[in-house]
Parts: sequence; C-alpha cells; structure tokens
Amino acid sequence: IVYEKRLAVMAAKADAYDLAQRRNEDASQALSAARKLASEVRVIPLPDVLRKLGASPDAALADQWLLPGRTITVNGSKFYDTLAGKGGKGAIDLVKHCEQVTFDQAVSWLSLEFGNEAVVVLVESLVTAFEDTASRLRQGSQR
Repeated sequence: IVYEKRLAVMAAKADAYDLAQRRNEDASQALSAARKLASEVRVIPLPDVLRKLGASPDAALADQWLLPGRTITVNGSKFYDTLAGKGGKGAIDLVKHCEQVTFDQAVSWLSLEFGNEAVVVLVESLVTAFEDTASRLRQGSQR
C-alpha cells in the first residue's frame, strides 16, 4: 500500500511538472508576441503619431508640434516636451508621455490607431492566457 501511494504521489508530481512546462511555454509565446508588437509600433514616425494625437505643426518651427499644454520638439526618433521639460525616444514613449498611459496601453493605442487591430486582439488574448496561467501556477504552489 505504501508503494502504491508513493507511485501515486510521483505520478501527480510528474503531471504537475508537465502542466507547469506547458504553461511556461504558453507564457513564453505570449511574451514573444508582445515584444514583437512593441518593436513594430515603436518605430512609427513621431510626426505621424503626433497627428493621431491631434497635434498640429508649429508654423514658425518645422520640428515643433503643438498640443494643448504641450510643445513637442521632434528630432528623428527623439522628442522633447519643452513645457514639461521631459523627453523620450520612440512612438511608445511619446504616447505614454502625451496621454499619461502605461506601456501596455500605449502599445495598444498605437496598434489600434495604425491598423494593427487583429494583432491587438491576439496580444490581449495571449495576455489573458498568460495571466490565467500565472494565477493557476500561484494556486498550485500554495498547496
């Protein structure tokens, strides 16, 4: 009887290990997809992003854009908000700064605004799957 119990415990541990491995693979795929999406939207030209944000080019200075309460100077992939005294690099940072949103929200906004709606749905589903997996792993480790 003791031997059978040990076998049952070992089998349960093996099943739990296999489940954790599958969940880790799912999480890795979700992270990879999210990184790919971030790389794609990060390089959107800043003037295009500023137009979508409702900014207008400053008539006096070609590299400046005007938003309510903001004057954004653009130099390639870098920007600087002269009124706030803050700057950054890339489309994600620009959206985060202007809209006061998180990294994930900025990536989603850029994806939606620049036609990657299908990718957003995919990433959201992967993030949900990742969060579900993480929750199950936490519950399993508490036993």
